[in-house]
Amino acid sequence: MNTLEYQLNEIGKKIDNIDEKIGAYKRTDFLKKNIVKLNRNSTKTLNEDYLNRTELAKVIADLIKKQGESDKLSIGLLGEWGSGKSTFLSLIRKQLKDDSNVIRFNASKYEDQEQIWYSLLLSVSEKYLSNKKVRFKKIKYIYNSIIIKKETGLFWWSVIAPALFIASTTVFSEYIKGYDDFSSFLGVSAGVFSIITGFLSFDLLKRLYSNIREYFNSSKEKFMKQLKYPNYKEYLGTRENVRQDLIVFKDLIIKQTDSEESSKSLIIIIDELDRCSDTTIINFFSSIEAFTDIPGITFLFSINPEIVYPVVAEVIPYRQSDETEKSFSKQTKLGAAFIEKYINIFVTLPINSDYSSYVKEILTDIIDEKSVEKLTILINSISYSKKTSPREIKKLLDLIMIYKEDFLDLTFLEFSTLLMMKYYYPNFTNTFAGINPRSNVLIKEVNYSKFKIESDPVVPIDIIHCMKDLLGESNMNCINKSMSKIERILVFT
Repeated sequence: MNTLEYQLNEIGKKIDNIDEKIGAYKRTDFLKKNIVKLNRNSTKTLNEDYLNRTELAKVIADLIKKQGESDKLSIGLLGEWGSGKSTFLSLIRKQLKDDSNVIRFNASKYEDQEQIWYSLLLSVSEKYLSNKKVRFKKIKYIYNSIIIKKETGLFWWSVIAPALFIASTTVFSEYIKGYDDFSSFLGVSAGVFSIITGFLSFDLLKRLYSNIREYFNSSKEKFMKQLKYPNYKEYLGTRENVRQDLIVFKDLIIKQTDSEESSKSLIIIIDELDRCSDTTIINFFSSIEAFTDIPGITFLFSINPEIVYPVVAEVIPYRQSDETEKSFSKQTKLGAAFIEKYINIFVTLPINSDYSSYVKEILTDIIDEKSVEKLTILINSISYSKKTSPREIKKLLDLIMIYKEDFLDLTFLEFSTLLMMKYYYPNFTNTFAGINPRSNVLIKEVNYSKFKIESDPVVPIDIIHCMKDLLGESNMNCINKSMSKIERILVFT
């Protein structure tokens, strides 16, 4: 390298450094001005339907609403991470309108597998106790629980204890009146009997009062401690106790549901199960059989098959001849067969290929409408040939919003196009192999024959056309300078 080239190289570095500083300043300024809009639009995408899934959610909601007190239904919603399962569950809940009998349970918050069913019951109990007249509701729960568990002995003792106390005091008072007959054997026996009975009945009355006071003064958490059954396999029969308590709460919640539009079943939505540990997932599905057959309860499970199926397959015993077939696909099939025993209807979340409304909502009032439309065409084109998800698209749009001001030589569309293409087609620049990398000729003016389409046949021809159109005002020199920075942005993405 001669002196002139060295000096030019150093000048180039200084210019790049100045560009980075200016870009960082512009980025900060842009984010300050648009932070409210960015936050608002991001929040909206989590709660509304911009992926055309409302009709499917309505169908599932209508199916749930038709369930009666004697019906049993378990629905499995299948989808990968980022596919929008949680948002879709919110759409179903929105279609149910009256959610007074709907419980949404986030399984990932209760990682301890020994407590997951207790935690579910706690969520159900909190739903029941969430409104007014909590003490009256506790009385109804205690009464129903005693009846269904056939612990009517508690009722009898609550009657017998006062009766014994009254009888003993009466006998003792008669004994005092007839004190002249103290020497008689019958009188002495009556006196002793009344004293012993009075002591025992008084002690029993004190304990009953203490227990009742504890029920009404305890917090919901403490009130439900009796429902914690640590290990179903170690402590036999406890699942039946959990089942009975679930039935009690189900009946109480359904009876307090007034709306005619509500389902006459308790609806339990279980989300984020695929974020639990393997042990928790196995424990959950090993125990689920005790609860899915309860009449009047509809279960709606959110499941990522890629995570859950191989995990539950581990509990299925393999034959010796199957040892060589312990592949991922084999485990997935076994796991699917295992879970099919507990779920009546499976719904696969549709793979999305139209992000028009989704992108518009995220970028509205931030980017001009024409640029949004052009970027949407590229995203939709990519989604037809590549597996995409709403969360992934959202992540890339966030990166574009954060870093677009760092690229002074690129317009919003040019930077967005390069970042999207680099993420989904890492070798897409091979299509520019016939163009001088230092050329300042605009892409739109380059002869189409210069694009080496055969060098990367993975990129569909329609996407190459779209890319060429979006990069039309840029040049190869500018594109090449930007790619290393884009790679750094995507290195952990």
